[in-house]
Amino acid sequence: TVHVAWIDAREGKKEPRTFAARSTDGGRTVAKNVKVGENTCVCCRTALTTASDGTVYLAWRDVLEGNIRETVVARSTDGGQSYSAPVIVGNDRWVFPGCPHRPASLGVDKHGRLYVVWYTEGTDETPAIYLATSDDRGQTFTPKRRLSASKGTFPDHPQVAVDGEGRVVVVWEEQSPVRREVVMSYSFDRGRTFSSPQKLNDQKGHSPTVAMNHRGLVALAWVEEVMQRKQTVLQTVWLPDFQRVTGETR
Repeated sequence: TVHVAWIDAREGKKEPRTFAARSTDGGRTVAKNVKVGENTCVCCRTALTTASDGTVYLAWRDVLEGNIRETVVARSTDGGQSYSAPVIVGNDRWVFPGCPHRPASLGVDKHGRLYVVWYTEGTDETPAIYLATSDDRGQTFTPKRRLSASKGTFPDHPQVAVDGEGRVVVVWEEQSPVRREVVMSYSFDRGRTFSSPQKLNDQKGHSPTVAMNHRGLVALAWVEEVMQRKQTVLQTVWLPDFQRVTGETR
């Protein structure tokens, strides 16, 4: 089964909504579109993940009254035919009268724990990357924890990958007037502790993404700018070996 989610304004240019659809025949046909979110931030892309029990999770940024922008998650327990009402993840209370262009990222382990990583500036207008988890299929979330640590840079565009055992890898950008770095932080204990962020790139880097298979092989990619030329860089990390080398995480 293929699940797809997107944002469109078929009901009016000033009324973007979150929609989802599914294909149960390998993409040959697509079932009817399902409207999931009513008040969607038009520029923050959707994120999807599926659990081993078939639960589908869909995240987007909701716009509440007063231009409050919250990351929310809805779930489907019937294979994508319908979705629950969205649940606010971090209660950031971020007021922003514009387009952040910063989507959330999702992952789920074999025990059903849902991981959500997102960017917000909160009530104190401090840019930061946060993570929260849910053990009840997205009905409630743990208090958010901050992953970005640097005080001299601007964290941006986080992405998360999770394997079945609950090993978690998060990548994002760290920007300043003189440097632009891609950093990684990881957890071997289902998000209880995380390593300090580690720099990955040699040149100015941006737009990171990450994927991980069931054996703990992580693929990280980003764009680097070298002498007015852009190149895509791919790096692989074997987490079991990495864990033996680094010992316990901080």
